[in-house]
Amino acid sequence: MDHNVADPVDDPGDHLPTASPHSNFSDVTLDSYQVPSLLLTNANRIFNKLDELSILLKSKSFDIVAITETWLSDDIRDSVVHVNEYSVFRQDRNGAIGGGVMCYISKNIFSRVLDLETRNDLNFEILWLLVRPMLLSRPLSIVIVAVLYCPPWYNADLCSKLSRYLVSCVDELYRKYNHPCFLIVGDFNSLDCKLFNKYLHLKQLVINPTRGENILDKIFTNKSDFFDIPVTLPPLGRSDHVCIHLKPKHRQTSLSTIAPVMRRNLCDSVIDQIGFDLVHVRWVDMFRLDDVQSQADFFILLCYPLLINMHQ
Repeated sequence: MDHNVADPVDDPGDHLPTASPHSNFSDVTLDSYQVPSLLLTNANRIFNKLDELSILLKSKSFDIVAITETWLSDDIRDSVVHVNEYSVFRQDRNGAIGGGVMCYISKNIFSRVLDLETRNDLNFEILWLLVRPMLLSRPLSIVIVAVLYCPPWYNADLCSKLSRYLVSCVDELYRKYNHPCFLIVGDFNSLDCKLFNKYLHLKQLVINPTRGENILDKIFTNKSDFFDIPVTLPPLGRSDHVCIHLKPKHRQTSLSTIAPVMRRNLCDSVIDQIGFDLVHVRWVDMFRLDDVQSQADFFILLCYPLLINMHQ
């Protein structure tokens, strides 16, 4: 069963701004960086906590909800764990009880599973997602989310192989996408993460204990300046891990320096300019890409700025 397909409404064309240009983000204001908010938790079985999760998401909206230790299996359909206004992506543990990761992403944001050339031959419990909000703070182009669960029984050899796998994946994605924002989150348990900062320039943001006196649930990003220090929220149900809330950072900008937002009607000159821009695109670069999905990514990344300008 494929758990990693967003609902059909998750087409980027469905998410053009209609009112506020910041409507894609639950925690973004005019004086915040334009990056998505995130909730991270180890649920220790999500099935019996879905009602509480639904209530939490209604009372405090999040753009991305990353959950580890879901304890789901292939015989549980996505419709059973559905939450209104969110697309669900899953990576269940194969052939054994426990583990597993999942991610809910707001339907206001285009999202899909990433196909990596780096092979996951050891079936590490990790889910890679490409997230493309309508607006992102410059110079960001996309957000790449990885939800990871490292079981506590992993020995030193498995932990070393998992670390090398993560480094290879991030290195591949750095080469594939320009100016990505990485959010690598999850329950890392005893995994040594020193390589992430040394080779990938990823900073760990969580500073408060997440289980007992230990920081097991972590958030790594290459864009730490865009986020506040994560805050802890009560655990889901009787889970022994707290929830972690990551929000965009407030920008230190005085009111006198904020440029006024000008809105104008779409006129013929704007349409002509868009046509001019499209005519002068090097389309040959798109057709040289190997697969249709890569070509679609190229086209969307090209057209998003033009579409945004139409609504300014």
